[in-house]
Amino acid sequence: MRVLKFFSPHCGPCRVMEQNLKEANIEYESINVEEDAGDVLADKYDVKGLPTIIVLNDDGAMIKQHTGILTVENLKNFI
Repeated sequence: MRVLKFFSPHCGPCRVMEQNLKEANIEYESINVEEDAGDVLADKYDVKGLPTIIVLNDDGAMIKQHTGILTVENLKNFI
C-alpha cells in the first residue's frame, strides 16, 4: 500500500493535513501540485482540490481518495 498526499506550499489546510499524517504515524509521499511532476500526477488521479489523500494498492491502482482535512483518528480509519 502507498499513500500520496497532494498539496500546495501555500495551502493552510495542506499543512494541517501533513501534521495529522505525522501524528497518525502514517508513511506517505508528498506531491506538490505546483511542480511539473505533481501536476501530471494530479491529472492522472483526477485531483480536484487540496489537500487530497490517495491510497494505492501494491500495483499502483487507486483504492480510495479523500479531499479535505481528516482528523488523526479519521486518517487512521481511512488508511
